Amino acid sequence: MFEAAATIPGTEVVRQADLAGRAGVAVSRTDDDGIRHDLIFDAGSHRFLGERQVAVTDRTPPYPKGALIGWTAQLEVAIVDKAGQLP
Repeated sequence: MFEAAATIPGTEVVRQADLAGRAGVAVSRTDDDGIRHDLIFDAGSHRFLGERQVAVTDRTPPYPKGALIGWTAQLEVAIVDKAGQLP
């Protein structure tokens, strides 16, 4: 997924940490509304860690430049026997 995302026109690779404090590399793309969308991967294994959205211009009301708009952090992956079952 990391390699495929990095080939999308208009994307850039950015070193950063995810919201759980793990070292990560993000494939980032800024849309026409001034929102940067980051897909964050582990720096070594390129395992998916999460995503976030950040306002990168002052043209994104009601968000000021630099505002964190949304995020996820994937902390666990598990296989279960049926839908709704917890690992």
